[in-house]
Amino acid sequence: MTKLFFPAVLMLLVFGCATKEAANATKDSKAKQHIKTGPDNALKNGLEAYKVRDYDKAKSSLLKATQQKLSTNDLVSAHKHLAFIYSLQGKEDDAYKEFSNAFKLDKKFKLDKSETGHPAWTPSFQWAQKESALINAKGTELFDDGKAYYSKRDNSNAIRSLEAAVSKEDLKTSKKVEAYKLLAFIYAVDRNPAQAKLAFKKAFGLDNSFQLDKSEYGNPVWTPLYDEVKKQYQKK
Repeated sequence: MTKLFFPAVLMLLVFGCATKEAANATKDSKAKQHIKTGPDNALKNGLEAYKVRDYDKAKSSLLKATQQKLSTNDLVSAHKHLAFIYSLQGKEDDAYKEFSNAFKLDKKFKLDKSETGHPAWTPSFQWAQKESALINAKGTELFDDGKAYYSKRDNSNAIRSLEAAVSKEDLKTSKKVEAYKLLAFIYAVDRNPAQAKLAFKKAFGLDNSFQLDKSEYGNPVWTPLYDEVKKQYQKK
């Protein structure tokens, strides 16, 4: 009995130690697994995959990172690198959206010197940058920009600035009327009479005594459209 007793006790002690070691190993494994899948690591994994050009893996990790509670700088980085990936894959609209998301988080968002001028993503970045500037600019600034573009006959930028200007609360009514007038001129010259008349209507809607200057009235392109809209308001 004595000979059998001690080996049995020894086996129990060894088994107990082994069980504790296994339990500790399981805890360590779970802890390591938690670290690997933590919020910060989605961004880290995405950036590491981007560096080695594993864009599918990078995109998957970065998309997860954008849904996590990270710092503003980290979220901007995630959106920026997603924009880079989409640009390299020829998905310009998706790249624009990601750059726009970055600007929403940080209106002063800029690319690093090493990233600036890259042919793949520069067009989408500049597009998002211009839209962000319009959103954050004051109405008076946009109005002045619009007039400057109009004088240079840069109609596309004039329309963009003036349309944004009239949506701003800080722009005075008189300036909004002038902005709509310039928009009507541009649309008329661009052979878009429907939009030109709509712009004139909005000008009359703000000021029912709205009139063209002597130097403007008589222009064969927009005067007929102006007179048509004016008659409609005189009947009211």
